[in-house]
Order: sequence, then C-alpha cells, then structure tokens
Amino acid sequence: MIPCAVILTAISEEYIAVRTHLTNVQKVQDSQSKIYERGGFAGWEVVIAEVGEGNIQAALGTERAIAYFNPSVILFVGVAGGIKDLVIGDVVVANRVYYYEFRKIDKTDGVRPYVLNVDSKLIEIAKHEAKQSGWQAKLEPSPNQSPRVIVKPIASGEKVFASTQSREFQLLRQYYNDAIAVEMEGKGFLEAVNNRVPALIIRGISDLIDGKNAADADGFQKIAARHASAFAFEILAKYKPKISKDIKYLSHKDLSKELENINNQLLASPKDFSLLRHKAEIAKFMGDIDLMDETYQKLIALKPNSSKTRISYVYAYKSIGDLNRALSILNDALKFDKNNADYFKIQGEILLISDRSSEALQAYKDALELNPDDYTIMTKIGIVLREIGQYKHSLKFLNLALKISPTYRAAKYEKKKTYSKIFQGGIRINTTY
Repeated sequence: MIPCAVILTAISEEYIAVRTHLTNVQKVQDSQSKIYERGGFAGWEVVIAEVGEGNIQAALGTERAIAYFNPSVILFVGVAGGIKDLVIGDVVVANRVYYYEFRKIDKTDGVRPYVLNVDSKLIEIAKHEAKQSGWQAKLEPSPNQSPRVIVKPIASGEKVFASTQSREFQLLRQYYNDAIAVEMEGKGFLEAVNNRVPALIIRGISDLIDGKNAADADGFQKIAARHASAFAFEILAKYKPKISKDIKYLSHKDLSKELENINNQLLASPKDFSLLRHKAEIAKFMGDIDLMDETYQKLIALKPNSSKTRISYVYAYKSIGDLNRALSILNDALKFDKNNADYFKIQGEILLISDRSSEALQAYKDALELNPDDYTIMTKIGIVLREIGQYKHSLKFLNLALKISPTYRAAKYEKKKTYSKIFQGGIRINTTY
C-alpha cells in the first residue's frame, strides 16, 4: 500500500502553505465528520488538517488523525517565534520540546524540565537535509535571502510572548536556555503521538519576540509557513518506509485501485523512483508482466548504476518461474558491470535450479574471484561440486568457508550433507584439508 503521512497545522496560513505541495487533492471526512484533505506527493498519500491553536487543540487533532488514518509518519508544520540566533524566515526542526509551563523544583532549588523527544530517524534526515540547498527549490516565490535550517530544541506553552522583558520570557531563558524558538502546539502534539508514530515538528520563524506585532503586520507568517512547508516535504520525500509486505494479499480490485492511484501521482512526478518501483511490484502481483517489464526498464533508465534495481528485476522474473528471462536480464547487467560479484552469485543460483550445474559452478567461481573471502560463495561452490559428484572438492570449499566463518550454519549443514552422501555411496576419499 502507498504509505500515509499526516501533516497538521494550527492556522490557515500554515494549512494553505502545506496544501500547495499536494496533487489531486480531495476532501475526506472521518467518522466524527471532521473534514480533512488528502492528496499525493512523491509516493505518499498525504492527509492534512488545520487543528487550531494551542496544545489542547493540537493533542485532540493529533489523537483523532492517528486513530482514523493510521499514518506511517506524522508532522506538525507551522510558524514560531524566534528566541535567539535566528532571523525571520529561518526554519527550526525541533529535536526536543520543552513544556515551559511545567517546572518541577527539586531539593537544591534546581528545575527539572518537562521534555518531549521526537523520532531519531527523522531528526537524522533533517540534519542531513539542513546542510543541503535542494529543498529551497520548493520555495515559491524564491526568497531574497536563503533561509537556514537549524535542528535544535524549542519551547512550547500556552502564552504568546510579546517582549523579552516580560517575567515569563525571563523564566523561559533561565530554565530552557538552549531553546531557540517558542510555539503553542508541540507539547500537545507529541503527548498525543506518544511514540506510536514517527513524529516531527517543523517551524518557520515568523517573528522575533521583541518585534512580534510588526512582523505579524508585515505578513511574515505566510513566508515562514511556506519555508517550513517546503522543508517538511523535503523530509517526507527522503523518508521512505518499506512498502508493506501485505501487498501480496490484496485483491485484484484493490491492486487495480492502488495502481490507478500511483498512475495519477506519476502524472505530476513521472520520474519518481519510489512510485515506479511500487508500480512494478503491483504489476507483478497483478500478473501484468508487460507492465512490470516496462516499469523496470524505466527504473533502470533512471538509475543505470543501481545494482539493487537490476537484481530486483531479475528476482521478479525468477519469482514467476521465467528463469530464461531472469538470466537474460543478468547477462545485460553483467555487460554493464562485469565486476559485480552479486550478479555472478545470482546467476549461479538460477543456473543451478535450471539443472545447469557446470555453468552454475563457473558463475560461482567468477563471483569468488571478485570476492575471494566470501564464505557464502564458497559454500555455494561446495554445494554444486557435491551435486556433480566431486565430493572431495566439495568438502574443500565447505571447509574453507568454515575457516573464515566457523559459526556459519549453512556451511556446517552442507558439510554434514556431503559426508552423508559419501557414506551412503560407500565412497572412500581423503578428507584431510
């Protein structure tokens, strides 16, 4: 199935900024008549909702969206006020959230903060993409000054700060000194998520505390929301959960519907690698071999150096029993890259089940020449040699495999199987190597 992402916002400016990144947007209602919109983006089904301002509304909206849509990832995207080291238009990704309304005093008169953490994998993606500039291509119109992305803590509470001189702000700086931005929904959002779904908060800086009213008047909320949305969708494009293995259990009708959904998204992104790969997988399970083949050809044209794609192509034909076509694809792959040991290993595997043992043996030997310490290849050679009656040489390669990896269970099993063949046939050989 196409993975589902939920993106929540607090206000309309944020919602509009998020919506511009979606294709084929449709209205959808949950069981309580809450209205959402759903669209496509880079292999994702994206559901968006405006849940309202404040931590309570954020928590309620998050709980409802998770319960109804069961998303693979959930993001809260919007604007925030800058506390320090920021300029208007910068983007902040929260690596943790402090709830500043809660301050538990310990015996030494220190403060133990109320801290909520976010998904570590999403943070790693954010850190990487923060160093890149590709996400800025999603900004329309292009800003005069390139915004930065900073991955640091933020503070969340129920107050709107209008001055750095206020008592509340001074307390915030005293107890949560590493927080660089402040907002009003992060705490409710993360509490509702409760580690059930990978979650992340992305905020565009719309104002600095001392200049808040002027910034709001100048329309910086819209700019900040656009910047936050652009970076959020860059993260979504890079975050690719594995396609559910349950696809094989879908009915033909459901597969057809899934294929139609993918084709609609490909109209907007015809070279989206993830979408094409999913399309090839669906075509295989539908039995549409021509479509599967055509889609894999497109994938290889997009990434000719991707051995993973070529190997998936081979296994797609192997899984439907067309071993000759699988071998033909492998031969083409070897013309492109004759130094890929994995190609030779798979070639040996297919030749062996095709009862072409001598050719399989040569393929495995070619693989071993490229990767002389691969004990899995040695084990495969041992198997082939046993099948053609060369027991002495079979044991030699199986022992070599166990010398490199003494605990390798497959080699142990195949060695025992080879000895069993020897004893059953009453064969006497020198087994000292």
